[in-house]
Amino acid sequence: MKVSLMPVGDIDTVVKDAGVAIHENISNLNVIDEKTGGIILFITASGRDIVIQSKKKLIRLVVHDSERPSQTDIILR
Repeated sequence: MKVSLMPVGDIDTVVKDAGVAIHENISNLNVIDEKTGGIILFITASGRDIVIQSKKKLIRLVVHDSERPSQTDIILR
């Protein structure tokens, strides 16, 4: 599964209700900080794409294929 990381704006200027919308093909998502190795966010949900709040930015993760993984790890660099 290919995933893109795209900054979509600063949290101070781009506000989402929960800060999260999940791609319909992902049921479990771990967002991992590469520097610390710690899990920033764990998500179980459904939706169209993923928007997460990481530190001072919102980052959108876009899934590029139609696989249906039950769990996916996303590493933020």
